[in-house]
Amino acid sequence: MTDLWLVIGRTIPSGQFRCSAVLVAGMAFAGPAEAQAPPPPPEHPVVYACSLEREDLEGTVLAERQIMIEPEAPFVTSAQFTPSGLILGVDRESRQVMLLDQELNVHRVIGREGPGPGEYELPVAATMDETGRIFVADGGRAGSVVVFREDGSFLRESQLPLVPTDLTTDGSLVYLSSVARHFAALPSGAKWLPQPLVVAYDPATGESRVLLEFDDSWAGRPPLYWSGRTETIPRIGQDGHLYLAFVQPYEIWRITDTEQHEVVVRGCVPRAAMRMLRAPMTPDGQWRVDYSIVQDFMVFADGRLLVVNGMHVDDGERRSQDLFSPDGGLLRSWTLGPASVLALPSAIDPVHPELRLTWSEYDGTTRLLRFPPFSK
Repeated sequence: MTDLWLVIGRTIPSGQFRCSAVLVAGMAFAGPAEAQAPPPPPEHPVVYACSLEREDLEGTVLAERQIMIEPEAPFVTSAQFTPSGLILGVDRESRQVMLLDQELNVHRVIGREGPGPGEYELPVAATMDETGRIFVADGGRAGSVVVFREDGSFLRESQLPLVPTDLTTDGSLVYLSSVARHFAALPSGAKWLPQPLVVAYDPATGESRVLLEFDDSWAGRPPLYWSGRTETIPRIGQDGHLYLAFVQPYEIWRITDTEQHEVVVRGCVPRAAMRMLRAPMTPDGQWRVDYSIVQDFMVFADGRLLVVNGMHVDDGERRSQDLFSPDGGLLRSWTLGPASVLALPSAIDPVHPELRLTWSEYDGTTRLLRFPPFSK
C-alpha cells in the first residue's frame, strides 16, 4: 500500500481525511503569502474523500485512429457519447463538429464554421438528446448555442448570458456552464457584479435563465479557493438531477434550484498531483495553476457517482476512477491502465460506463476503450 495522498489533519475511520479548506487552499492553490490576503476561516471543516488502496483495472483498446498517420482520422478535443450509440466529437482547432461511429470514422459533419445562421465560430462542446437534436456550445460571438437535427440540418441559434465551455441536456432543457474565475482586487468599497456560471436553455423558446452565479465572495472558499480559475462540467444524472463538477478542485455539486445546491463530492488530490499544482510562477509573477482532476463523471439512478480523474496517482503516471455514494462517501477506487493510453482526457459513456473515449491533442490520437465490468 502506497501513500499517494497529501495528508492534512487526522485520519478518520471511513478512510477519508479531514482537512481545513484554509490549509488546502494555502498549499494547493495559493500564490505567495504576501500576494494574497488570507481567506476567511470556513464555518466548518471540509471532509475530502480519499483512498490509499486502489484496485487495478486494465482497459482494452477497441479502436484507435491517429491523424499523424491517417490524415482523414478525426482530431478530437472534446467528446460525448450519444443515445444513438455514436460519438459526438468537437475539434476546436479546425472548428468542426462531427459524429463518429464505433470504429472512430467520421459518420457526419455537423454544421460548419462561419458567422451566418447554422454556423458557429468557436465550437467548444456538443451534446445530443434522445430525439437526435444536437446542441453545440459556441464560445464565439459572446456565447451562443446552435441547434441542429441529427442529419446536420440547422434548427436555431440563441445568444446566451455566458460564454459556454461545456453542456448537457435532459431532453427538455439544455444546461450550459462556464468558467469560475478569481476576481482581481478592487478599491475599497467596490464590488464585482455577479457572473453567470450555469444557465438553463429552452430550445423550444430560445430563452435561457441563470441557475447559478459566482462573485468575489467565492475567493478563498471552496470550490474556487485562491486559484485563478476552475473549469466546470455539467451532467444530467440517471436520477434526473443536474450535477456540476469543478474540474480543478475535485468538487461536485447537485443543483437543486436557482442559486441552490448541495455539495455531493469533495475528493482528495494525490501527492504526485500536488507537485504539479505547486508549479513555478509565470514570468509576470502570476502563480501558474493549470491542471485537470475531474475528466468526466456520471451519476447512476441510485445517486452513486463514477468519476474519472486526470491527475497522476502513481509514478507510472496512471489515472484513477472513483465510485462515490450519493452522500459523497468513497465506495471503491481503481487505478486505470494501460498508463500510456489513459494519460489523456477521456469521456464516459453514461449508458455503458465500461466504455471510454480518450484523445490526445499532442499527437492527434483518439482511442475507444472497454474496461472489464466492475461490480457497481
